[in-house]
Amino acid sequence: MITRVWECGVGPATAAELIRWIELNSWPKVAAVPGFLGGTLYTPLGSDDKIITVSHWADSAAIKAYVGANWLATPVVYDEERPYLTGEPTLAHYVRRQTIHPAGGDQSASQRR
Repeated sequence: MITRVWECGVGPATAAELIRWIELNSWPKVAAVPGFLGGTLYTPLGSDDKIITVSHWADSAAIKAYVGANWLATPVVYDEERPYLTGEPTLAHYVRRQTIHPAGGDQSASQRR
């Protein structure tokens, strides 16, 4: 599994509009891609000046099918999103190395990769 983290500044006055646009337009497009495992949108606690999306993918082939061959360096930005952004998005990719569960949870899962 690959976790893809997309982050960009947004105008605080327009953050709610962008979040709604992503909900109605971006997420449905991503959700239709084979190998997309899910995602979450975050904003900083107490502020709406940044949006972070964290998406999970089965493998690099799934991301490549959505983004293209340069998937490691290409943040996806739809033209309709650009007016809301205050800069260029940053992008990072991660692989899970360890998981921790609350006490009493399924500890065997922490060893899975």
